[in-house]
Amino acid sequence: MSSKMNPKANPSLRFGMNRREALMGAGVAVAWAAAGAAQAQIFASVSQSDAASAIRQALLLGAEIVTTRLGRRDGFWGDARVRIPLPRTLAAAQRSLRPVGLAGPLDDLELRINRGAEQAMPQAYGLFQRTIQSITMTDALSILRGGDTAATAFLRSRTEADLASALRPILDNTLQGAGAFTALDAALRATPLAGTGQTVRGQVIDFSVTRALDAAFSLIADEERAIRADPLRRTTRLLRRVFGA
Repeated sequence: MSSKMNPKANPSLRFGMNRREALMGAGVAVAWAAAGAAQAQIFASVSQSDAASAIRQALLLGAEIVTTRLGRRDGFWGDARVRIPLPRTLAAAQRSLRPVGLAGPLDDLELRINRGAEQAMPQAYGLFQRTIQSITMTDALSILRGGDTAATAFLRSRTEADLASALRPILDNTLQGAGAFTALDAALRATPLAGTGQTVRGQVIDFSVTRALDAAFSLIADEERAIRADPLRRTTRLLRRVFGA
């Protein structure tokens, strides 16, 4: 038997592979090796300092755009994607009262919650800014090699708990100033929750903070994707050089 037909002499036959499959497998391996080498060369061309600066720039840009957008009038209320609804119990009461024309106080409360969140957003930018400035060079290289929202995921993991704690009193004050709690007390009088205002107030604040942060991080992620994917969104030389690589 020739070596061409002998499984012992030709390993590709021993494993049920023909010559074409063996060559294809080798080609894939070479391609992966080339891709890995290319990526290594790209990252070698980006210094840790540049990577850190570019990640900070991208996140600061995204955070500024998002907090400005959400912090203007109708930033939350005028956008159905980020509008903050009432917490579940109040939302259920709102739905049940609407057909009989009695949902007005709850509708007013929903509007005032969104107005309060809009007023709180400019202060949220300062909280984002402090965390973004603390990103290290090691953090930045890991983020740069990550997925298309790796920077946002990092920012959220480092800031969400502190942001929630910081935003809670801010939102409490802004909701108070926006008349939301007066609207809440009026709304509760029309529901079986009358007399539970203080408890419901805490639930409204916690729920509103969570939804406001969900909206902010979701929109920052959109900005990060755009900077990574679209050269026109890289508005500085450093962003073009680092993310272009």
